[in-house]
Amino acid sequence: MLFGLPQGYAANQGKVTFSGKVLAARLCNITTETAGKTVDLGRVRSHQFTGEGTTVGGTDFTLSVRNCGETPNNANIHRLKYYFVSSYVEPKVIITNGFSVQYYLKNTVQNSGNKDSVGIQIFATRGSEAGKVINVTKQTLPTDTSAGSGYTGTKLGAKANGDTFDITLTAKFYALTAGSSDKAGKVASEMTFEVFYE
Repeated sequence: MLFGLPQGYAANQGKVTFSGKVLAARLCNITTETAGKTVDLGRVRSHQFTGEGTTVGGTDFTLSVRNCGETPNNANIHRLKYYFVSSYVEPKVIITNGFSVQYYLKNTVQNSGNKDSVGIQIFATRGSEAGKVINVTKQTLPTDTSAGSGYTGTKLGAKANGDTFDITLTAKFYALTAGSSDKAGKVASEMTFEVFYE
């Protein structure tokens, strides 16, 4: 049986068809251990605060996510995008050796004597942002990665750990006022976060 080539095709020509799909960034799942995490900052002495805008103590905590779309791999941490928000975040203007604005989480314990004098700051522990205050914003959590306030996994030193991606942050007490006489009391606050995988 003889088969002929279609009209317009020569024996030395071929046709290539292309197909593919562009995937949108997807939200990772927060692990059960992380979803309801409470970080105990422990106890510090009021005299340890050395001035307005200073921090005391330091408690590390880990945030873990899974089911990001691919098996966690340290080669892919740059594809993670972290966002942190809180209705309790406030700016603090510090005028000491220059002008700076520092963001902190305000104390939510309304009947505490230090409600207006001690807050909490969150710091990056690893990555290119290590030692810097995390930019927690008052906006709602974004629905995609176009928002400009996020951090890549590289900036926060994310690490693949079995079936999860983990980051470690540090929480510290933050002085809103000078002196130590108004620092005693309970401190609490909260923030929410989400992680996209691009």
